[in-house]
Amino acid sequence: MREYLDDYDQLARLYRLLRSTEPGVNLDYELMRKTARLVQEHTIPGAIQDTVTVYKINEEVLDKLAESKASYTVEVFNLLKSIENTISKKKREAPYLLSIGEMAERIAKAYQERQLSTQEALRRLEELIKEYLDSEKEREEKDMAPETYAVYWYLKREQIKEAETIARNMAKAFDYYPYWQ
Repeated sequence: MREYLDDYDQLARLYRLLRSTEPGVNLDYELMRKTARLVQEHTIPGAIQDTVTVYKINEEVLDKLAESKASYTVEVFNLLKSIENTISKKKREAPYLLSIGEMAERIAKAYQERQLSTQEALRRLEELIKEYLDSEKEREEKDMAPETYAVYWYLKREQIKEAETIARNMAKAFDYYPYWQ
């Protein structure tokens, strides 16, 4: 039995990871009973750590990912949770991030439906993080209010000519009608 503990540990960690990101996963009660018995026999009580590592999305996050010893599958879930947390915290002050969040949701759905490989999902999430970081840097450089930058960002993504001029004109409308939201 001891030779299988590492494999079982990996399986249990993956199951817990899935449970933390997908609340609708069905439980196999026989497996739960056996797991409880094994845990009681082979563990020492202590603090349970969360399996999902939520990264603060900044310039260092991609370096942390490269240094991480976690599997690619775990990193996909960690990045999804990190992006989700960042978007939910900043969506009021940076509405342009909502579309990045929507793209992350599409990647997650495609990954869960096995339309994307783990490496491809990870690559796309890393691209989203780069896009997020670039947009934050660009917003600071252009010195635009969040809603003005949201207009600019959308127009630029749609390849509209003179997107910046249009967005700055919209800023005047936002100032003139402060209760537009």
